[in-house]
Amino acid sequence: MAPVQVAAHRNEPAFRYPESEVLQTMMWTPRSQQPEVLTNMLSCPDAQVREDVLAELRNLRPTEWMSRSACVARVLDDSPPRVCFAALQVLQRLPAGALSCHCSEIGAQLQHEDWRIREASLQTLKKMHSAVLTPLAETLVEMRKDPHSKVRVEAQKTIQKLDPEVVFKLLYAGLDKISESEQQHEKFVNLVESGQLFAFR
Repeated sequence: MAPVQVAAHRNEPAFRYPESEVLQTMMWTPRSQQPEVLTNMLSCPDAQVREDVLAELRNLRPTEWMSRSACVARVLDDSPPRVCFAALQVLQRLPAGALSCHCSEIGAQLQHEDWRIREASLQTLKKMHSAVLTPLAETLVEMRKDPHSKVRVEAQKTIQKLDPEVVFKLLYAGLDKISESEQQHEKFVNLVESGQLFAFR
């Protein structure tokens, strides 16, 4: 979309982009049809259009587009980081039950090269129920070692949503002495309850 030159004013750019194609479409679309029209537009190959669609979805109530949330989750697969981030922000608005349906797609973003996507993915997963997160437990525990401090903090918060027994087994799977295991288990539970999991080990 080509920029349109306008008179430059103080604190304003010399160029502005024409009104978004998505916004123009929404102006003539009845509210009841907007969720379907918007989610269909998420298949557009233009990343800017997908980003604009996601911005419009954030203006709708989650209940209006919840049944088509799979279209939003699919955006995570092959989009630029900024679009992927926008999709995660939209998905975060879903209630835990509906969000849990997309655990695998969101969990796949934990390996993303952009730390902001890893952080946003953890923030999204954190909203889910403990049982849904169990398959990701090993990955979440490993993310305590992430290179970026903000990701490590979010990993800690997300791990605390897991069943403590699951995390304990991952951390101390190699313990042979029962007495030592029991002592470490008690220490682990206390740290989980106090929110100091990173102090463990």
